[in-house]
Amino acid sequence: MRELNLYMRAFNRHLCLEAITRKRILQDLQCELEQRLEQGETWLQIKEGLGEPADFAAKMNQEFVDKAHIPVSPLRWLALGLAVMFAIITLVQKTLVFKANIDFSVCAFWVCIAAFLLLGWCRKGMRIRVLAPLLSLICGVMSWLLLQSTQTGTMRSYLYVNQEFPLSFGRIIVGLLNSGIWLVIVAFFVVLYTLVKRK
Repeated sequence: MRELNLYMRAFNRHLCLEAITRKRILQDLQCELEQRLEQGETWLQIKEGLGEPADFAAKMNQEFVDKAHIPVSPLRWLALGLAVMFAIITLVQKTLVFKANIDFSVCAFWVCIAAFLLLGWCRKGMRIRVLAPLLSLICGVMSWLLLQSTQTGTMRSYLYVNQEFPLSFGRIIVGLLNSGIWLVIVAFFVVLYTLVKRK
């Protein structure tokens, strides 16, 4: 029935729930409406009881508020643009053999990718929505470690660049701040906080 299909499409557009819950609600509603039509009810009677698709979807969103997906943010495009910018900067630095702070741009690239996934991974369950940014941040750590193993003496220069720190722990802190890995660490805890807050 054309009216039924149009109603279901509009109802689906206004649902703000994770994929599994959304699919179950749509299937149950479709079966229920088809049965009511087969039992002799008219579409006008059914629609009058359900209300407009947007209003009915709002009720479902409120009822299953714990299953809501993370809203999509327009800031995801800014994060993606920054990721592209840092990728270009990294390629230019590598081409020009300009190794200073190249690991900072690599770390910033992976942090921006994580931000894009967290802000724009729409209509997915919380586990997948947060798992993807976490995986990208792990890739950032691995890339940073790879750079440290390939750039001879880079980490050593980071750790000893400030001789006013008499303790090796102080030099390590300064080295981490200069290297850019701190961006990945901060982003990692932000993603974890998002996961805990949404549970």
